[in-house]
Amino acid sequence: MVFSLKDSWAKVDRAAFHLSEVYRSFDGFIDGDLLDIPILNKADHQRGCISVAVKELPVDSIGVGLVLGDAIHNYRSCLDYLWWQIATLHIGDEPTIQQAPKIQFPILSNENDWGSQRYFKFVPLDKVYFIKKYQPFAQGVEGCSALEGLREISNHDKHRNLYPVIAKARSSNFINSSDRGMTPVAFDLPDVIDVGTEVIRFKVDLEGLDVKYAITGSFKAYLAVQNNWNILELLTAVDKQCRAMLKEAEFMFRRN
Repeated sequence: MVFSLKDSWAKVDRAAFHLSEVYRSFDGFIDGDLLDIPILNKADHQRGCISVAVKELPVDSIGVGLVLGDAIHNYRSCLDYLWWQIATLHIGDEPTIQQAPKIQFPILSNENDWGSQRYFKFVPLDKVYFIKKYQPFAQGVEGCSALEGLREISNHDKHRNLYPVIAKARSSNFINSSDRGMTPVAFDLPDVIDVGTEVIRFKVDLEGLDVKYAITGSFKAYLAVQNNWNILELLTAVDKQCRAMLKEAEFMFRRN
């Protein structure tokens, strides 16, 4: 049997294409994995302060969710294709209909499950140790939660829905552009940010103040999905790990 990962590479490249589509859709709003959220100042005369709130959201949840779903599916498939190739090589023939359901790339949270689950039945355990360090149970490895996130959002996308939301801010920078003293008022942002959500509040004398230009600055948040996963950060890490595993697999199995 010839060991070939061309289909896995095609899947991971297709996933990366969809991920780049998401980045392009936020052109002008995105910095790394953070979105630049447009804000506006509103006078709150009752409380004697300026309320800085979300003006608009650069997100079409349904459209973005569909593209993200395509990316997620392709990343998950590239790993299953890898496992199929290893099993096929080990069996020496194309797996049967009875064998096929047991051939799926394992994503494990418990180290005790390593080698004991049904997904290891048709692969040589001593030849797949290179994926162990990428498993969610491998604490201390940079980005080790990437596969756990992929498993969770893949299952959610396949069986329910996947609507991205703007989640709690990662960073902000506000400047007092007026000639008056201001005192920021601390409060907790909600986990999900929407149009009109208050970002920060400044105590100030509003008499004669041009509120619109009194505060300038930026507010950045991130695109999140199920259980508040930062989806762009997560899929970037998934892409890196998928490519690393495919390269290691080619080295391992093509030399034998």
